Amino acid sequence: MLDAFSTTVIEAGWLLKIDEKQTAILKRENQEAKQKITQIHEVELALFARKFMSIAENMGEMLERTALSVNVKERLDFSCAVLDSKGELIANAPHIPVHLGSLGVCVRKVIAEFEVRQGDTYITNHPKAAM
Repeated sequence: MLDAFSTTVIEAGWLLKIDEKQTAILKRENQEAKQKITQIHEVELALFARKFMSIAENMGEMLERTALSVNVKERLDFSCAVLDSKGELIANAPHIPVHLGSLGVCVRKVIAEFEVRQGDTYITNHPKAAM
């Protein structure tokens, strides 16, 4: 029941209707459409996450097949990951993840030191390069 001594705040996404008995009824605006949009975003996120994970896994498989190093070929002592343009981790393969902490640091150092353009490739394996 509404009266002179009450205040009702309606958040965005809600509709307030007053029925014949002066009762305030709150309903979500178009909840079905919002739920469908949320579900679509969740599916897209899962698909892209899996795609990036697959890329990192394929990188690892190629590295393992072509490696000359015993540490890489037999001990599987390596990490593969996909990073964004700022050097932040997007996805990593389930190899030895101990390298992942330094991987982002290394990529951010390369980005800071060089003018990186589309199509460029940088290869580094210098243990003191981030210092």
